[in-house]
Parts: sequence; structure tokens; C-alpha cells
Amino acid sequence: MGHADVATTMKYLHYAPRAAEARLVAEAFALEEPGAEAAPASATAGAAGER
Repeated sequence: MGHADVATTMKYLHYAPRAAEARLVAEAFALEEPGAEAAPASATAGAAGER
């Protein structure tokens, strides 16, 4: 680690990733399964689209 400011290095010095964090990231960026049916456009339209 070699940041210009030692305070920046200290922020990351004690970080230890956990399995739960990896699972949350994987779920957030998961791709949809091929053939999965998407919600109809009418179900996702906001109030502005319903006037």
C-alpha cells in the first residue's frame, strides 16, 4: 500500500472481507437467467406514465 497520504492507507489497513459481503455483491450484480420473463412495462411505469 502506498498512498500519498498515510491517513488514506490507514483507512484500508484493517479491512477484512467477509463471505456475507461477497454474497451481497454477487446478488447485486447477478445476471438474469436466459428465458426469464421480465415484468410488463405497465407494471413498472411510474405515476407520471399513468396520467
